[in-house]
Amino acid sequence: MAALNSFDGSKVVHHLDLSWNEVWTGTTNIRDVERDGDRIIYITRPAPFASDGKMSVVTLVWEKLK
Repeated sequence: MAALNSFDGSKVVHHLDLSWNEVWTGTTNIRDVERDGDRIIYITRPAPFASDGKMSVVTLVWEKLK
């Protein structure tokens, strides 16, 4: 659950009051955002993955269907 979010055109900043991942509670998460044609690409900054603790970057791609 994010208390306050901001977007500057290239990144989204989530200030987390509560999270399913207790390590994130009370932190700020920054996600980079890119647009590529009909795609929006949402990329995490390097961080330990919740399940195994390995440093990871997660990428989520939304694509507009035609």
